[in-house]
Amino acid sequence: MSDKCSIQNVLKFLEDPKYPSVGPHLKLLGFTGLWHPNRQTTVLGHIVSAYVVGWDTLVVSIMIFFAGQLKITCMYCRLAIDLLNSSKSHDNIAQCHRFHTTLVEYTHLFNALISPVMFVYLVVIAINLGVCIIQIVEIHDDIATLVSSILFVVACLIQLLLFYWFANEVTIESTFVSYSTFESDWPQANNKLQKEIALLGLTTKKILVFRAGPFNQMSLTTFIAILRASYSFYTLLNSTN
Repeated sequence: MSDKCSIQNVLKFLEDPKYPSVGPHLKLLGFTGLWHPNRQTTVLGHIVSAYVVGWDTLVVSIMIFFAGQLKITCMYCRLAIDLLNSSKSHDNIAQCHRFHTTLVEYTHLFNALISPVMFVYLVVIAINLGVCIIQIVEIHDDIATLVSSILFVVACLIQLLLFYWFANEVTIESTFVSYSTFESDWPQANNKLQKEIALLGLTTKKILVFRAGPFNQMSLTTFIAILRASYSFYTLLNSTN
């Protein structure tokens, strides 16, 4: 406490008109008090923010990874048939099936981990969008608050769009796997390989979907629905006010 008082006394002394070369500069810089950049609340806020950013980056990266693995699966299915070696074709088909089955298994595990968090994100961001839109509409003279509110809304939309865009990419790529089996050279293969290709096409028809909670599919359609829900929430609050 004594240190703080002594520093404040020094600042008041330097701001004295007797020291014109120093005082005006201190007033311009706004030395009216003390600020501790490493205080506990600030550090805690930085830690939480870094954790959230890291978690979001990790989730989006894994979604991109799954989309890339599905593209690789499509490539494997197109190259499954070797017309010169029936035994190798059989092994390729079995490998495609194992690869796709493993990918589906890990996708379900990943969805089970992120689904509750994505549901919380959905609810929180939808409410934040509605409240911020009302705040933006009611702001008239405070430009700084208006800009910060608009930037917050844009940041929320970008964050949600990243999740739903890449989740939608995984869903789209999963629909191409079954189709790619029939892009191979199966018409020239023998009957046994044709039957195996047909079975591979049936077993890879499963569409992979990420969900935000038990009801909401993560897709661009759902993203647009969230925007509509936020606007409906805004109109409801605006009418009550």
